[in-house]
Amino acid sequence: MKKLKFLAFALFTVLACVSFASCSDDDKDEPQNDNAIIGVWELVRDTGGNLEFNSIEFKSDKTAVIKSAEGTSSNNNYVLNGNKLRINLNVTDGVVDDYTDGTFSLNGSTATYKYTVHDGEGKWHQNTEQTMVLRKK
Repeated sequence: MKKLKFLAFALFTVLACVSFASCSDDDKDEPQNDNAIIGVWELVRDTGGNLEFNSIEFKSDKTAVIKSAEGTSSNNNYVLNGNKLRINLNVTDGVVDDYTDGTFSLNGSTATYKYTVHDGEGKWHQNTEQTMVLRKK
């Protein structure tokens, strides 16, 4: 009986410690090192199959240059806040034409961006989440 009480007490103590640790401030999205996103990323694949660019360059001044077979688009910018990434597309005089909004994760030189597409007013173009995989050049 004493062993059972001790085991129950030990289990309770471990669970209490784990629960306490999981309630810490570590649950907040910690900002990623902004420098990790800086550079040229080539498109490896996307779930929608309709992305028409070859690469995207995230610059330190928060602009993004998108290159495709048709040319280069440099009137884009981005905001990275923790693992949240928003890419504003075709920005003219501060007005955003479209944007993507989602989560960005890094694994070595590979990035995964899960996002939805919106028009400049925040309305959905697509209700489904898309995923693109990028590889840093």
